[in-house]
Amino acid sequence: MAISFFKTIDEFRLYVRGVDASTKIEELAPDFNSAKPFVFNIIEQTLWDDILAYHTGTDRTNAKKNILMEYIQIALANFTQKERFPMQSALDTTKDMYKYQVDAVMDKYRLNGYNALNDIINYLDAEQLTFTDWPSTQTYIERAELIVSDYKEFDRIYSIDGSSYFFVRTMFLQKEVINDEILTRIGSWTDINTPVDGETEKNAIKTEIVTAVKRALVYYTMYLAIKRFDILNLPESIRKSVTNEQTKTIRTGYNESADAGSIAAEIFAKARKYFNSIENGMRKLNLVGSTDDTELEPNQNDVDNKFYYPGI
Repeated sequence: MAISFFKTIDEFRLYVRGVDASTKIEELAPDFNSAKPFVFNIIEQTLWDDILAYHTGTDRTNAKKNILMEYIQIALANFTQKERFPMQSALDTTKDMYKYQVDAVMDKYRLNGYNALNDIINYLDAEQLTFTDWPSTQTYIERAELIVSDYKEFDRIYSIDGSSYFFVRTMFLQKEVINDEILTRIGSWTDINTPVDGETEKNAIKTEIVTAVKRALVYYTMYLAIKRFDILNLPESIRKSVTNEQTKTIRTGYNESADAGSIAAEIFAKARKYFNSIENGMRKLNLVGSTDDTELEPNQNDVDNKFYYPGI
């Protein structure tokens, strides 16, 4: 029995290291099922079925489908191996591995998988005329509706290591910030983002507000991402910032959360500054938003807060 996109174990081993040639392909099924959503949730059913049918068919002459198929295989193979590696290393009696060594290998699989997801998204964006079902996916549609709808623009404001996949993962956070923090201050994004003929001074203020909105949105989205995401799922540059801080101390889960919390606090301070700029601009236009800035203060005692520590 094969698993999707891999007919044999040899085909699977083309895209990931650390898999013994004697492994039966059906043994990968449970871990593959955990890995599948990483790809499937992005490309969705129609594209998945199209490329899978191409993989199982006899005609492999479509160069563009070959490229996309390989990106999909790289992602699926690495995420599958990430899932199975802890058990695999525990059952391997020929060598002992420390936890940090296991974590390092899993991190490599994770990074390879995320890079492949970036490649999938970027390639589909570049080849929409070939993969015509891509613009119909929920990922594509929801992304287009955002105020900052391009990962490159997001990355210019706050570095996410140029990751289109991480950008997609934060879309629900962006929508939350837009609804709860942005629109309550500006009312209508279309009105603020649309110049008025002959109103030079007013348009200049609108331009300032638009800039502040985008920066507040990005910084507050990143604040929420660090607050809610596991540190392993954050961009590598942020993870390295936390790791660099921990080289000064003994690395512990407590220190990791505290250092990530310190970074989040810095980002939050920048978001707050730009929210203030939005409100100042709205006052200049005599259009004061309904949200007072004090509502933006993070609740340090919120149990939903990743950096919450109960009192003794």
